Amino acid sequence: MRHIIAGVAFATAFLLLGICPADGTYIVTDLGTLGGSQSTGLGLSENGLVVGGSYIAGDSKLHPFLWTQGVMQDLGSLAGFGGQAYATGVNSAGTVIGNSGTSTLGGCCSLGFVYFNGLIDALPLDAATAINEAGLIAGSAHVAPFNQLHAETWDGQSLTDLRTLRNDYDSATSTANAISNLGVVTGYSTIPDARAFVYENGAMSLVDVGAYPLRFSIGYGINDAGDIVGQAGWPNAFTLGFLYSGGQITFLQFAPGSDTAAVDINNLGQIVGNATVHDFDPVRGIYLSSVHSTAFLYDGSTMTDLSQLPELQAAGFSLIHDVAAINDRGQIVGTGAIGRTYHAFLLTPEATSVPEPSTAVLLAVGSVALPFRARKHRTAGFGPQVAQRFP
Repeated sequence: MRHIIAGVAFATAFLLLGICPADGTYIVTDLGTLGGSQSTGLGLSENGLVVGGSYIAGDSKLHPFLWTQGVMQDLGSLAGFGGQAYATGVNSAGTVIGNSGTSTLGGCCSLGFVYFNGLIDALPLDAATAINEAGLIAGSAHVAPFNQLHAETWDGQSLTDLRTLRNDYDSATSTANAISNLGVVTGYSTIPDARAFVYENGAMSLVDVGAYPLRFSIGYGINDAGDIVGQAGWPNAFTLGFLYSGGQITFLQFAPGSDTAAVDINNLGQIVGNATVHDFDPVRGIYLSSVHSTAFLYDGSTMTDLSQLPELQAAGFSLIHDVAAINDRGQIVGTGAIGRTYHAFLLTPEATSVPEPSTAVLLAVGSVALPFRARKHRTAGFGPQVAQRFP
């Protein structure tokens, strides 16, 4: 009965939000590939640098890329990982982070890297997931004595173990997903089920989304005000995106019958996220296993279906499979279906004047062609995983 009541509450929240058709207000940039068939956009700086992963010619390997001024640059990879890598984040100085290897969760075959000014170096992290403007990197690493995966930060000289939500529980783990410019981190910790956390002032605390019985919650994005967005799920129910702000939770659902995830929030409070929408059978009154994917922008009152942008369709994209980030200029990076494949894209609001990155940044980014290359791995093929991001 509690599940039914919760479902009614979520539907009401959706109706209050409403979904509006997208206005034609963006410049759409197809970022292309590194010579292969597919690419995905995963990170975005405040000055419009984009990073992610792309297949190279022949689709034999996945390599990390940095896109700026219309050029996608191959960043190379760390030795010993089969040439596979992908980039996850970038700041305005052009410092890029990512992961080499085949594991997306910092497992046995993954190692974080940092790239700057033509050089790529290993990090003391199994996975590097986020970087702020000061260059503080968030990720995860296995720690003694039980070799458990813990959220960590790296300041260029030393690691800080963020520990877990249950330090009395030997099997507890944690993973960092995002970091603000103030060094506040969010992600999830297993206790044993995954629960969203916030780490600040040297302590990890629970992001309490309430609405029990909860199956999981994960923090995916954070802004400088400490507002956190993420995803939560309940037994036998659709997942919802959430906004945690000032101790209050707001649930976001793209549409009835959809699994929704809020993945990033900028300092203006604009939220981007992803959804898988289940088809509805009106005869039997049930939602089917067949789905279609989309992405949304939520501005605090209106939820916009980004896949319906007329200029996106004019650029050849049939739909958005995944958005990853939004910056304070309102630029959005993600991955869309174009023809029978996927390409990384950048949406830039037409009303926003976006200058090119400064000469200093371009010099730092460089155009160095490294002798080795790298890429990104997604489960179930390279096509992006949408909405349901529970590890």
